Amino acid sequence: MAATIAGWQAESPIRPAGTTKVATDDWPYIDLESPRVPSLHYLLAGLLALIVAHGARKVGLSGPVGIRDASNWHFFFLGAAFLLLEVQNISKASVVLGNTWQVNAVVISGILAMVLLANLIVATCPRLPTLAAYAALGLICVGLYAADLSRLAFLPIAAKAPAVAVLAGLPMLFSGIIFARSLAASVAKDRALGANILGALVGGLLQPITFVTGTRFLLLIVAGFYAAAFLTRRSRSPAPTPSPVAPAGGAAPRVRPGGRGAAGLTGPDDGPGPIALVLRPGRHGVLGGGGGPSPHRLTPRRTLRGAHRADSPPAPSPS
Repeated sequence: MAATIAGWQAESPIRPAGTTKVATDDWPYIDLESPRVPSLHYLLAGLLALIVAHGARKVGLSGPVGIRDASNWHFFFLGAAFLLLEVQNISKASVVLGNTWQVNAVVISGILAMVLLANLIVATCPRLPTLAAYAALGLICVGLYAADLSRLAFLPIAAKAPAVAVLAGLPMLFSGIIFARSLAASVAKDRALGANILGALVGGLLQPITFVTGTRFLLLIVAGFYAAAFLTRRSRSPAPTPSPVAPAGGAAPRVRPGGRGAAGLTGPDDGPGPIALVLRPGRHGVLGGGGGPSPHRLTPRRTLRGAHRADSPPAPSPS
């Protein structure tokens, strides 16, 4: 066998050029001859873009919804940073834990634990300034960029698994605080969540950049996304919406569909509508419940447009 191999080498000599990049912990892609993004990833990105465009056309969106709203961009950047950071954590943790399923279990469990802890902190400390969370995020990203997790590989699994889970999930603690506070202050929560999911999709599509730059470079992109989220954050909470409560004195407001009062409360001088809900004095609460005496109650009145007013007395029933 050795003679056969020697014969092959003599017939077709191979002279290594030395241009193949050596795999490292930061660039562990032994299947690539050189730093480049495989064409398959471009194909997947194009397919996802077509799916998003098709979905937008199916629901009747003529253009980007809320693209000028800074709060939507805020949630977009938070989503992109979150998923990109999760991908980076899995890549770095594989150097320490090795096994793929162990890496996924440890990293995802650490992230979920930090998200729960972030919700607990927001619930117990509602006035915690988010500026401190942004500062902590920046410091943690710089620290993880400089840290070498491979030094934890010599520890037993019972020690290095919790250590990796804490280090990988620590940024999620502060980003979770920021997200919870921002979502609570958001006026259009449906658009905020949609922008966040779209940002996560874009963050996942940016993962192939590591084929060229290495895995550590993702932390710089993550820090840039969090900086963009900080610049597009809402500076103040929205003004509270007034509740439809009857005034202490004077005529009681009424809510009715149609006419001038279709959008909310109307006064007694508005035109009549087909159905009127009038707040009348009563003793069973505003909505007719058993909550004790109340100066007003909600009484439905059916009126004819142009014939009777909503606040006019009811017509006598025939005998």
